[in-house]
Amino acid sequence: MDYLYSRRNPQQLDLDATDVSPRRFDDMLLSSSWPMLRFSDEIVAAVRPPESTDEVSQRISTPVAEPDIEMPSSGNTTSLQPEIDAFEDTNVWHDSPTNLAVPGHEPAAFDDEAASFLAGHLDVMEEFLATQQEIMHAYLSGMRDSTQAESNHVVQQIQVLDPPAGRPTATDNDSRSLPDVDTTMFPLLGSVVSIEPGQTLVAERVFDVRRDRYLLDHTFGREISCTDPTLAGLAIMPLTMSLEILAEAATCLLPGLQVVGMQDVFASRWLAWDDEPQTLRVLASRIADTEGAARVRVALHNLSESPVGTSDSTSAVAEAVVVLSPTWPTNSTQRVAPPADARESRWMPDRLYQDVMFHGPAWQGVSSVDQTGETGIVATLSVRPTTGFFAVQQAPQFVLDPVTLDAAGQVIGFWTTEHLPSANVIFPYRLKTLEIFRPTPPVGTPVRCSAQVALEGEQVVRSDIELVTPDGQVWIRLLGWEDKRFDVPAHLHDLILSRGGTVSVPTPSLIGSTAPGVRCRMVDTRVGGDKAFWIRVWSRRILSCAERERFAELRLPDHRRLEWLGARSAAKEAIVELVHERTGIALLPADIEIVSGPDGQPIVQGACVDALGAAPLVTFSHTDGVAAAVVAPADVASAVGFDIEFLKQRPAGFDEIAFTDTERILIGTVSEDSSAEWLLRCWCAKEAVGKAFGTGMSGGPQSLAVVGIDPVSGGVDVASVQDNAVISAQTHRVDSLVSALAIVTRGIP
Repeated sequence: MDYLYSRRNPQQLDLDATDVSPRRFDDMLLSSSWPMLRFSDEIVAAVRPPESTDEVSQRISTPVAEPDIEMPSSGNTTSLQPEIDAFEDTNVWHDSPTNLAVPGHEPAAFDDEAASFLAGHLDVMEEFLATQQEIMHAYLSGMRDSTQAESNHVVQQIQVLDPPAGRPTATDNDSRSLPDVDTTMFPLLGSVVSIEPGQTLVAERVFDVRRDRYLLDHTFGREISCTDPTLAGLAIMPLTMSLEILAEAATCLLPGLQVVGMQDVFASRWLAWDDEPQTLRVLASRIADTEGAARVRVALHNLSESPVGTSDSTSAVAEAVVVLSPTWPTNSTQRVAPPADARESRWMPDRLYQDVMFHGPAWQGVSSVDQTGETGIVATLSVRPTTGFFAVQQAPQFVLDPVTLDAAGQVIGFWTTEHLPSANVIFPYRLKTLEIFRPTPPVGTPVRCSAQVALEGEQVVRSDIELVTPDGQVWIRLLGWEDKRFDVPAHLHDLILSRGGTVSVPTPSLIGSTAPGVRCRMVDTRVGGDKAFWIRVWSRRILSCAERERFAELRLPDHRRLEWLGARSAAKEAIVELVHERTGIALLPADIEIVSGPDGQPIVQGACVDALGAAPLVTFSHTDGVAAAVVAPADVASAVGFDIEFLKQRPAGFDEIAFTDTERILIGTVSEDSSAEWLLRCWCAKEAVGKAFGTGMSGGPQSLAVVGIDPVSGGVDVASVQDNAVISAQTHRVDSLVSALAIVTRGIP
């Protein structure tokens, strides 16, 4: 290994470092081309046209101008690969002309042998590329089942290239110019980038929470701040809005037809918004009709997530086959029965969106949960208005009814939260078949939603859902609606609700009896899978605007970022509690800002300072997935420090590094049976006193010295080696967690 790295200047990485400076990585050049194809001299001579000496001289001396390629704007500053500039079905491309007249040159005269050789070579290459395409498709298909093979193959045939000569582009002025999109009829489609009428279409649109106001009612946590109304939680695009985009693309491609269904819907990942806009591209291609209905394969891509993404189906955020017809289907017999063991649900109508769901008013389409059972659920929905969905457009006309479709999915969420003791938070990702039998009813129409629900393994809930209008007619049927289950820790569940509660818990046992008003809170920061996603949710729930910017600059592993957030959650929730107790003012964590002082000590800013008259003191600590904070009122304490550690085996040599010989002798006099515990108590005491001094252990562990121990009370006296100043820390053990609190109260030197 030494030989392999001898010229690479390896450096050891500190995973716990908090350095925010950018790191430079040397570029590595990778070849992405095929080896040069070489012909023998005989073949070259046979295929090369005769040239005069003058022609050769002129060709060498005259540079050939590169063709101008105009790439359509995507709203993204990153240049896109040429292969994502147009969207074509290879089956409708015309063959290139066989005879191209080039001024000043005669066509080359090929003999039969040369022509036969080239034709054979091209046939072999075409067969190779076709085989490669099938292999890559099989490899990348991943989660898709065999029923999607045909439709996925069609998507692979779609080429996103520079528009060939003669194709309509945004600069054409003839009858093939790109159409202007009616934003009233297609509010989510955006601008058409490329179109082959009746065959293929590409459109792009920039989505921004400031414009797309419906996103602000679909966030994890809506009431983020009492003092800054611009702060919002993490916005998630509802799956049904993604389906609306697909439906609009298909309808725009085939005007005059109406969407009567979808097949093989699949969503591969989240569409989530922090603060920056995102550009989405939708690609539609007509495929073979079935039973008199037109079908369009549509895929949605996130260009902001992957600006150089390809058009193949594995990179799509969502995709489906959209079914269109000039008339509504007639076979609408009810097929989904209520559960045989139906009983009254425990969810009260007025608490549905306070206790269970996070949706804001725009998406609150469930009026009541009427019956529930082990195999199904019955609820009443209400057709909701879409006024106010956009900042400027007040009356959008959606192709589908994405709000009612989302409400149908919410009904499954009400079932899981009532029937599943764990992993009962769900998000939809797949739908086998959507059938629509009639137009959207008027706003306010009550709709009965019946669902048959079954578990598939440990991770998936599969449902068949039917929506029936008051006249007893089926409006919409969803077959094979699948949700992925998530096991969200109970104490973090409030992060996704409307206003939410607290994620930390009071832990007075970690600090014992101390000065009045001093409080301690602790939180478990372990979230299981998808840490990066929960970091986004958590940070937008508790951080101010300035804190969000600083947090984005932190270069820490995910588990440390979670501990960082947990410590600040505990501190902010303790301050919220303190402010309300003393003033009656209700604040939220994002109203409180914690910044680093000159020596790294945390300093509290924000509305709480005005409410209390002075900034409270705060100190926090985190270890192995647990974070805690202590808050002390400024009129009670002048300095505070706190530390926690789990009692476990320490690395070899820890004692010698942490303590001097004199300190180890002192600690050894306490108890042989609990020597490991007292070593850790004294270490936590040093950490806590260092924080109280405002310097930490910047001079090393032995810059602070343990000078006294009271094994009865748990007190540990720690002195600064530099000036002999002494602060006493109170230590505690709760189960396997050891803590130390150092506090200098007012009036005590």
